[in-house]
Amino acid sequence: MTDSVKEKRRGCVQVYTGNGKGKTTAAVGLAVRAAGAGFRVFFIQFIKGGTPSNELVSLENLGIRTLRTATQPTGLLRGGATEDDQRAALDGFRAAEQALLSKDFDLVILDELNIALHYGLLSTSEFVALCKRRTPHIEVVATGRNAPEELLAAADLITEMKDVRHPFRAGISAREGIEF
Repeated sequence: MTDSVKEKRRGCVQVYTGNGKGKTTAAVGLAVRAAGAGFRVFFIQFIKGGTPSNELVSLENLGIRTLRTATQPTGLLRGGATEDDQRAALDGFRAAEQALLSKDFDLVILDELNIALHYGLLSTSEFVALCKRRTPHIEVVATGRNAPEELLAAADLITEMKDVRHPFRAGISAREGIEF
């Protein structure tokens, strides 16, 4: 994206939330589209520790910068946030802040940020304030279930994924290349 286009373009804040599958997948699709248009994309993944998801490999192969801050599986699925969850959330927020205040990126995707906000690992009001202070041309996408109301109120676009049917309920576990 040229500097003259950046000056004319106003970035929006997008939120992908809801209990249905596809929030990260939609964000990855947007990252691919934006990279194809010459945008500089940064994809920061919160919460998803443990085995890396394959979308990061694809994004990196396209020259998209990625950052996965969590190294261990989240404690949120086992009763409560861990020290690794807290550290990973703060590391991700610092990287997001640096990216959103710079002129280095055109699209910044914060995958599973909504979960970090929902569980209080990060301050929603601080994130909303950061979105308001960001470099104006930068598009921001926050994904994850349970997006806080304060973030929804500040968003320009909200997409809610609805869970109608999922193979997990029929005993089919997550499949490599499809769910991760």
